[in-house]
Amino acid sequence: MKSIQMDAETASAAVRALSATEADLVSFDGESLVGPDAIIDSVAALDIAALKKSDLLAYAAARRFAVENGGTTINGLSVSTDRQSQAMLNAAFNMAKENPNFSTMWKGVDGNFTQLTAEQIVAIAQAVGAFVANCFAAEAAVVNGINAGNITTRAQVDSAIVVS
Repeated sequence: MKSIQMDAETASAAVRALSATEADLVSFDGESLVGPDAIIDSVAALDIAALKKSDLLAYAAARRFAVENGGTTINGLSVSTDRQSQAMLNAAFNMAKENPNFSTMWKGVDGNFTQLTAEQIVAIAQAVGAFVANCFAAEAAVVNGINAGNITTRAQVDSAIVVS
């Protein structure tokens, strides 16, 4: 058995680069990745910086997706922002733009229904659109930071992709 010292995020990226069988044979003890000599030697030969960068880029995309789909509150109304809800809101927005007298019952994240006027629907749809755009802008900034070497940890990604 051999070990190679690394932090948890590096160990996580290294383990993902291994085959499933190899990954089952290694463990992380909080300071080092431990496993059979041949596997640890192969880990030592990996381009860890490239693996971490690739891992962080994938993590940033997943984090943006989670925030984007996690909902938001607009004028006191909890609004779902998953892709299906965005599509439904877009349909209501189109109806509201065509008919200023349009109104509908809208179900909030909390399960409660609220009567919304055309004006309210348009405002909510525009706010959700801005929210989604801000999510992508935050991810783009993080990707630039990762590529520049300024963002190197998942914690930094988490703190940078927070949209309210």
